[in-house]
Amino acid sequence: MNHALIGEPIHIGESLYELTLRLIPENTAEAKALRNFEIQKPSDAEKEQIETYLLLGILGWSVLSIKNQIRNVFKVRATTNL
Repeated sequence: MNHALIGEPIHIGESLYELTLRLIPENTAEAKALRNFEIQKPSDAEKEQIETYLLLGILGWSVLSIKNQIRNVFKVRATTNL
């Protein structure tokens, strides 16, 4: 899985930001996990895969929560690790 930041981070609090991320699946299993996560019917493994990527895969950021998802675009709240 890869990702791209869409737009600029929006500063919403002391050290809190809102990010819009596009997750880019690298294979059909990741694409399926994203689809199932969106419709809120992921398997435990698919849910863990998406959440783990969001928690650990976004270098420079610590994702605190997912605000919403539309297809493979996620709006999240995060703090900076820089």
